Amino acid sequence: IKYIYSMINSKLFQLYKALDTAQKRSFNKWLASPLHVQHPNIKALFEFFNRNRKITINSLSKSKAFEFIFPNQVYLDAKLRHLMSDAYESLQAFIVFKKSQNDTFRQQLYLKTALTDLKLENLAEKQLLRIKKYQEKKTIKDANYFLQNYELEQEIFVIKAKQQRTEATNLQEITATFSTFFVINTLKYACKSQTHSNLRKAAYKIPLLDAVLEEVKKGTYNSIDTVMQYYFSYQVLTAPNKEANYDALKSYLLDKSASTAIEDFKEIFIAALNFCIRKLNDGAENYVKEALLLYKEGLKKQTLIEDGILSRFSYKNIAALGLRCEEYDWTAQFIDDYAQFLQPQYRQNYQHYNHAKLAYEQKQYEKAMQLLIRVEYDDVFLNIDAKIMLMKMYYQQKDHDALYSLIESVRVFLSRKSKAVLSYHQENYSNILKYLQKIVRCNPYDKNLKQQLRMEIVDVQPLTEKKWLLDILASL
Repeated sequence: IKYIYSMINSKLFQLYKALDTAQKRSFNKWLASPLHVQHPNIKALFEFFNRNRKITINSLSKSKAFEFIFPNQVYLDAKLRHLMSDAYESLQAFIVFKKSQNDTFRQQLYLKTALTDLKLENLAEKQLLRIKKYQEKKTIKDANYFLQNYELEQEIFVIKAKQQRTEATNLQEITATFSTFFVINTLKYACKSQTHSNLRKAAYKIPLLDAVLEEVKKGTYNSIDTVMQYYFSYQVLTAPNKEANYDALKSYLLDKSASTAIEDFKEIFIAALNFCIRKLNDGAENYVKEALLLYKEGLKKQTLIEDGILSRFSYKNIAALGLRCEEYDWTAQFIDDYAQFLQPQYRQNYQHYNHAKLAYEQKQYEKAMQLLIRVEYDDVFLNIDAKIMLMKMYYQQKDHDALYSLIESVRVFLSRKSKAVLSYHQENYSNILKYLQKIVRCNPYDKNLKQQLRMEIVDVQPLTEKKWLLDILASL
């Protein structure tokens, strides 16, 4: 019942709360202008919000708001609700205004329309030429760029139609810009649908996709980077064994990244990275360097950091790839430099774990053990990975008693945490334990047994520690 008499869950307060400090400061200036706000009490309502440093159901009660805005008046809910509605409209108008300030193209096109409405055709035509020059200077030519050009060419067509009918029209430009916009988006959503199909096991039908692919294959869009990037993204998603498609996509990622919109870069980056991961899962070790190269480009482009946050999984994966490539100095720098971008609740543990792994890879086993034994990680996956690292060190030091004990404790841990561990990971960790135990118990002089065990390890999936297990089997 209290919520009914409070504004804390109202769409007005929720929208206002979403603004950052700079936006609220700008909005206060907006409220001060009679051109934007005619109702004097709207400003008082937002002042009431601002004066409440501690936001609670009671502090934002309707009765307190009414008393602040209309002192010495009897509370009328309808009156306050009407004011809240007007305030919400003012806030929405401000947000639209701020958004339009960042869209130079749209502003310039609105100006052209206004000039046309004022019957100033000469000035309107000059405005169109000014917009065209503005568009020509753009380096990023994504789907939005071609949609804007399509709108621009339509406006130019209207101007030309009012002039001599014998003059050449820009119909070719209109159809070309729209077609390019259509092709980019068809390929873009074909890539998205392919990714969703893999995750959800659902089939999607993309209209005219075959015709688009055929047109791109003929070379019609070779000069348009965004088209080709999405074309090769689709190819690597649908033909994972054709390395030539990956090489082509990688060249666009590395050589054309400056002219690629951030959103598009993210899409094609993920497609290329997933290709590398599939190759790594198939045992193609040369793709370790490829995956690290892509991640470095993603860091450089700041694609991996969203809202100031780097995923803890990306952080761990990048460090692991750096270590597999034996780029120890670079990896140590990465672990410390990028820890600040992890969510606070994961920061210390993930930084600590990766330093332990760095020490392990540099064969500083005592240091690595001290780092790992000292901490019990809250994260299930980090906890298991830390224990597997300890197993590897116990094996290296021939401490079989500690190794057997740890294998058994991890088995118990996995059975206890079965609901928290996805089936793929559960199977992977179980395979690691199973084949490590088999190797430890294997007679090193029985060549047939070793060969049979080797074939099992090569064929089994999933098994993320396959290379290490094969290496220690070979060294028996």
